[in-house]
Amino acid sequence: MYLQYIKAALDAYKRNVMPILASTLLMFFAMFALVVIALAPLGFTVIKSLAQGVADQSTIMSTLMASMPTLGFAAIFILLAVIVSISLTAGLTRVYAEALRGKTSYKSMIDTAKEKWLTIIGANIIIAVVISLVVVATALLSVSLGMLGTALLFGVIALLVVFFSYVNQAIVLNNLGAVQSVKFSYAFAKQNFKDTVLILIIFFAANFILEYALSWAGTVLNVFVLGPLTVIALTALYLDRIKMHSGTKTKKRRKR
Repeated sequence: MYLQYIKAALDAYKRNVMPILASTLLMFFAMFALVVIALAPLGFTVIKSLAQGVADQSTIMSTLMASMPTLGFAAIFILLAVIVSISLTAGLTRVYAEALRGKTSYKSMIDTAKEKWLTIIGANIIIAVVISLVVVATALLSVSLGMLGTALLFGVIALLVVFFSYVNQAIVLNNLGAVQSVKFSYAFAKQNFKDTVLILIIFFAANFILEYALSWAGTVLNVFVLGPLTVIALTALYLDRIKMHSGTKTKKRRKR
């Protein structure tokens, strides 16, 4: 079954290669621009110190720390960059879903991000808290286990990736709230565990091979091709199983 979703992802990507690339580039450009704006005043402060003959690293750091408005400005824009990045990443889910059904546009990403950003941020905060608690607890437990503990930690992280793979789909495609989307993603991934894991393993392996074989070119391909293909394949699985589930519920209602 998982192969049909990978094929659907390839077809959708080929059919919408320019809108998908444009959306991905726009997301990275927005994040990069905000990070540059955040770091520019700090860079200006460092350059000014060097121009004044201050070459000591500790003195430069003291100057930066003393400039609270500059640090506050940088912190605000870094936070804004994170919010925009997370929101646009979720917005890409709409682009991928539309690509699977036909044609799409980068505007779908922007519209979805503007509409759903608060829910998306809420869900990501929940995920961050859950991951932090689980990883810390597992790390503490695995300290005395040596290599087995390390394997356990990586296994737990991998499971968390699987269980949270459908949060954006739940928010964007099913209009669920922050808490409900996290719960739904867990339940959906659990119900479709085998196909989800196989899709992730195949693309992870392809990612690793490209990185090893092509170096920086492999990284570019992973970001702009394999990354989107992975999420498109998972979205294809999501849409198909949701449709099947809805059809089953409709048949049951008719029998009644």
